Amino acid sequence: SPGPAVPAGTRIIHIDIDPAEIGRMVVPDVGIVADPDVALAALLDGLGAPGAEATDRAQAVGRASRDMREAAAAGVRARATVEGTAITPAALSLAIAAATKPDDLLIDEGITATRDLRAVVGDRAPGSCLWHRGSALGWGLPAAVGASIAAPSRPVLVVQGDGSLMFGVPALWTAARDGLNLSLVVADNGGYEVLEGGMRALAPGHAGPWPGLDLDVPRMDIAGICAGFGASAATVSHVDDIGPAMDDLRARSGYGPAVLVTEITR
Repeated sequence: SPGPAVPAGTRIIHIDIDPAEIGRMVVPDVGIVADPDVALAALLDGLGAPGAEATDRAQAVGRASRDMREAAAAGVRARATVEGTAITPAALSLAIAAATKPDDLLIDEGITATRDLRAVVGDRAPGSCLWHRGSALGWGLPAAVGASIAAPSRPVLVVQGDGSLMFGVPALWTAARDGLNLSLVVADNGGYEVLEGGMRALAPGHAGPWPGLDLDVPRMDIAGICAGFGASAATVSHVDDIGPAMDDLRARSGYGPAVLVTEITR
């Protein structure tokens, strides 16, 4: 992107445990070689308790954040209640949120299919959600397998797009070999919709088609692919069936990795 990486007038304190990293990209006003946890704890201790103005500002930000999330969740619920039997991304997000329990570890790489999920999942404890900001197709399932290995007694629910799943689906074999308590929801819209959206943004006057971005001719047998790596697999396409299918997914995950392929609208 054009312009400086750091806005003019910004003062930077760069804390890193590796001295070679200090100032590698941007020269700081102060460089501190230390464990960031220790340094930040010392900084907070030196600053002392927040004053009334800072407390009021933090509370106002919290209220605004809650209001925005509640408004976004209301929009998701409105979009989910459409006529027809097809599963919309909004309906899928609501079903996932309803099926996710407080102690579950939720990992999201549903890409375009779960843009609504973060609005409806509600407040969760730190360390109970993992997701990234994009540009890392295939990250979700391997991350979920690693997390499940690290915390084998904790149920893990991972949401993955059909396109991004193809970058990391062999991780299911590891999950099956180790008998992990892992549930995988695949949002199957038959294409790389996030890439198609990027192409539309780059060429707004061109309606397509975009070669190589559809995965529907032939349509991939995602349930069969996942079963081939040792997971139990089922498919759902009717909106009324998504709730019971999520319950069945959790039950199956108690015996090893379980997959639910949801055929959704684009």
